Amino acid sequence: MTPQDRKAFVLVGSGHAAMMKEFIEAGQQFRLKA
Repeated sequence: MTPQDRKAFVLVGSGHAAMMKEFIEAGQQFRLKA
């Protein structure tokens, strides 16, 4: 990824989904779409 990239797709399994959701919600620069 570079600073010019505006979007990223992250695929995680159920074991890491809750952790990733908390991380994304805590960051102001992230937006979670389900």
